[in-house]
Amino acid sequence: MPSENIIESDVLVIGGGISGLFAAIKAREQGVKVTIVDKGYIGKSGASIFGGGFYGFFSVFDPARGHDLKVWLDRISKTCEYINNPEWTAIALKDSYARYQDLITYGIDFEKSEDGEPRSFKENAPLEAFRMSRGRHTPGLMRKQALKSEVNIIDRIMVTNLIQQDGRVIGACGFHIWSGDWYLSLIHI
Repeated sequence: MPSENIIESDVLVIGGGISGLFAAIKAREQGVKVTIVDKGYIGKSGASIFGGGFYGFFSVFDPARGHDLKVWLDRISKTCEYINNPEWTAIALKDSYARYQDLITYGIDFEKSEDGEPRSFKENAPLEAFRMSRGRHTPGLMRKQALKSEVNIIDRIMVTNLIQQDGRVIGACGFHIWSGDWYLSLIHI
């Protein structure tokens, strides 16, 4: 007979790809209790590896390398056929160098050129990317970092509903895809 599980946390992250893991780790760094759930095995689920992770390319915007924000935004908007949000794209670009540094801290290696600097790929000029030495392993290494950061990881939970109160999401519920156990995750407000 399936059991019922109630989990309380300050932050609930739904989705265990690279973005979800980054969100969980960064929230935990703020000293709050974080739970991350995914319908698969966190660090091996989602499409992260197909979004560049398999080949391990990571775009890094860095004005110190001569990058121009307007030029990058124009190129990305054109490539995305203008369906991206330029404000959020700018935020992501401005944060990309810090995320690159985080990845290095998490143990993710990037290819180096002969001078020991990160090997730069500019095939999509003017954008520049660095390639991870073992890109497809990145989500697994991020899972290890999340565990090290004491993020509560719950694999194989199919979230079926968001729980709302007064127009705000205060949790989610779903079931474990193998056991059928029911999970209710509530967020401290």
